[in-house]
Amino acid sequence: MIGKPKEAHLSIKSGDDEWYCNSYSPDLIAKHERNGPTVIYKAYRHWCERRHDDIPADGRFDPDSFLSGREQGQLLQVETTRANPQNYLIVSRTVAAQTTVHCPLQNLLNPLHRRILQFDLLECKETRRPLYQGINQLLDGVEATYRRILLPVKDVDGKVTRVYSVYHLIGSYDRMPFDLESI
Repeated sequence: MIGKPKEAHLSIKSGDDEWYCNSYSPDLIAKHERNGPTVIYKAYRHWCERRHDDIPADGRFDPDSFLSGREQGQLLQVETTRANPQNYLIVSRTVAAQTTVHCPLQNLLNPLHRRILQFDLLECKETRRPLYQGINQLLDGVEATYRRILLPVKDVDGKVTRVYSVYHLIGSYDRMPFDLESI
């Protein structure tokens, strides 16, 4: 059992798994990430600088231009071209092996994590707005507390075809809150 935050906007329990989430305005990123420019801060600033009147085009949002190799491990790309969020494709670079891992969202082992991520990605895609959250979770016996931002980008036709997920761990854990290498 993990401690529920005082103001969890959403809390879900399923068997032994627990998930609590607070959604915040992206305007609070500078306040929350005040201990130096975190990956979330860098990604959101880069996204804002490239958005003009709408969300940035996919080619204009370039994580390689502002993230170090180590920081790339805190970023996931999710291809959202398919209609059903279960079929979204997660693309992650593994820093240690310097390879790219592709994983259909439906292959995530924890069903609670899978459902929540599907919902959040679909919301970000449909609203065309960043989704900034503080998350406290216990999934498969592993507790993690982190902040995450989802950033949508569009293709040349103006459709959201990719969402970038960037997270910042608070504390240290045996494995990251989203560990594709364990799937």
